[in-house]
Amino acid sequence: MLPILEINATEKTVFGHDGCNSFRGGIKFKPETIVFMPLASTLMACINNQEIGHKIGQVLKGEVQYKFEDKHLALYKQNKKVMVLQKVD
Repeated sequence: MLPILEINATEKTVFGHDGCNSFRGGIKFKPETIVFMPLASTLMACINNQEIGHKIGQVLKGEVQYKFEDKHLALYKQNKKVMVLQKVD
């Protein structure tokens, strides 16, 4: 399964799957910033997916700056692009 991330701005929630574990939590918005509250996650043992799960968890921790770039949502931490999301629906 490919990683997915769903941001519901109206309900101020986030839901996703890192390819092994599901996660969900709350978010807040500041100008050009999303603040991720602590996420709840399943704890499946996924030997082949530990690295990507860890990276996604690090990105979705605390404040993340965002920009819309060419029909994609880019997430930044400390002015470094750390994730690019593609709209699928």
